[in-house]
Amino acid sequence: MNTSFMKIFEQNHEKIYQDYLAVKDSVISWPERDLYRNEITGKGQGWDVYGIFVDAGVSNIDPNTTFATNESECSFTRSLITEYIPSHGTAGFSILRPGTDIAVHVGVQSNNLRMHLGLDVPEGDLGLFSDTHGLLRWETGKAFYFDDRKRHAAWNKSDKDRVVLIVDFKEE
Repeated sequence: MNTSFMKIFEQNHEKIYQDYLAVKDSVISWPERDLYRNEITGKGQGWDVYGIFVDAGVSNIDPNTTFATNESECSFTRSLITEYIPSHGTAGFSILRPGTDIAVHVGVQSNNLRMHLGLDVPEGDLGLFSDTHGLLRWETGKAFYFDDRKRHAAWNKSDKDRVVLIVDFKEE
């Protein structure tokens, strides 16, 4: 498995984070609200996303859901993805708010794996558990990947937002 592209993303995490800051007011709640719960509000909120690339043909969600992407935004991140992961799938920013749990679930059944690059990761009890890699901890400036098609869950029990870049890439 060639995941050498992840080093390029790690080296550029600060510029990628600047792209996020430019669009952070345009995020939307992840539409599958039954998957996550915020312990503070007790409701299906707390997981927000911003789509840079959305693979509309591969989705577990309602096909009428709109992920507003603007090709003029996130130009640095968009060009990095296009250059280093030419066979990418969906990509975007994922924000997990304090006190939010994402239930155990499986992702889209495709031939993609999923990279997470930590952009703003607070200290505290937060992480991702996957059947393929066990317990994974986000770190600012560090990337990991897992098989989104297998069972996984995530949580943020810290008191700050967790922000990552997610990029789906073809399994070789």
